[in-house]
Amino acid sequence: MIYFNMHTHRQEIRQDEIAIVSVNVRKPFELCKSIPIFYSIGVHPWYIDSNDYEATNKLLDIARQFAHNPEIVAIGETGLDKTTAKSVNDFSFQREFFIAHARLSEEVKKPLIIHCVKAWNDLLHFHQSIKPSMPWIIHGFRGKTTLANQLLNAGFYLSFSIHYNIDSLKAAWVKHRLFVETDDKDVDIRDVYQQVANDLAVSIQDLSEEIQVLRLQMLK
Repeated sequence: MIYFNMHTHRQEIRQDEIAIVSVNVRKPFELCKSIPIFYSIGVHPWYIDSNDYEATNKLLDIARQFAHNPEIVAIGETGLDKTTAKSVNDFSFQREFFIAHARLSEEVKKPLIIHCVKAWNDLLHFHQSIKPSMPWIIHGFRGKTTLANQLLNAGFYLSFSIHYNIDSLKAAWVKHRLFVETDDKDVDIRDVYQQVANDLAVSIQDLSEEIQVLRLQMLK
């Protein structure tokens, strides 16, 4: 059985795990050429500083340089986070760089992994205006069912770690748009699968097979 980890910040991948490791573009890094270690690359909204546009743009340039690499299977994490924007300018920059990531995702034909906090209307607006052909995945989703359904109906995928709203989890399962992840938590992906399977009242095998189908559809 395969455990697919949609989003993680750790490099230690076990034999029965397939993971997308989020690259920190602020630090030197090398891509491991051994499958099944895959990567996503992008500029996290926490790193965007309107007082230093040049430095932030250099990080985006790094993401662009690596985006065509076959080991890079997704763009991000990128996103919108009003809680960390220190000013209106900061959030404007977040919006600008998010659009740049969305366009990069379309250019290289790879999914977009999204961090979003208190900026859902902006995100939905961008999705409606851009009309992406690539999947947009909200990682670490904890929102309530109303928001979950709004996103699912718009075409988003939702990825869940150890903390989530159970009704939102069930909504994503019914829509066949559910992924599982460890994010930056010190947890085993197997334990997350067990918890999610218990809350959905399904077997881990059924959960794994469903996510495998989605993974193969998405990461061609």
